[in-house]
Amino acid sequence: MKNIEETRRDLNARFMPAGDAKNEWKILKHSGWIYGDCEDYACTFVWLASGKSMLKFWLNLITRRASLWYCKAPVGGGHVVLDVKGHGCIDSLQ
Repeated sequence: MKNIEETRRDLNARFMPAGDAKNEWKILKHSGWIYGDCEDYACTFVWLASGKSMLKFWLNLITRRASLWYCKAPVGGGHVVLDVKGHGCIDSLQ
């Protein structure tokens, strides 16, 4: 995976939280401002850190260099957090 801090700065500078009524998990591939929820943030982060390669995206997930964790909330749904091996958790809220 490419520079994690550089990827975090790039994505955080362009990401705007937005609800997802269908609860779809998407990779937000366009440039400029991007709107999505925690799942979209995590998937997009892995894709960017994988050099925008779908092959590397899946390899990073399959080999668990990157793991997506769904945390169920006691009330009203849940939240997805990304764990990048050697870098800890990366979260759309922080």
